[in-house]
Amino acid sequence: MQTDLQYTRSNPTHLKTVKTLLTTIHQFSTLENAGIEELEVMYAKFLHALDYLKARPYSILDFVESGTGFDEDFVDFTSKITTIEIAMRDFISESFEELQNIETALDLLTKLEVILQRDSLKV
Repeated sequence: MQTDLQYTRSNPTHLKTVKTLLTTIHQFSTLENAGIEELEVMYAKFLHALDYLKARPYSILDFVESGTGFDEDFVDFTSKITTIEIAMRDFISESFEELQNIETALDLLTKLEVILQRDSLKV
């Protein structure tokens, strides 16, 4: 009998999707303690999308058990993340336009350092 990890290894596309999911979780988790109200709201929306994915009745590592369910749920999750990223990009642009000094800009960049690694947020 194969383990979930063995199943996942036999499907590199599924493994890439799981890696993308884990990277997204890591990057968005940095918003939890950003200390910026707008980002905390976006983090709450991220958690809502993640909670839905976690509540699904299959192991994300078992692409055989989940069938196409995980793929469909991941597309839905990605769509929700894209909406959050658009709001975040708008917030970041507006924030930098309103900044009065370099110290404040550097403070904001420090708080956003990890999340800004997302391709969709790179300028």
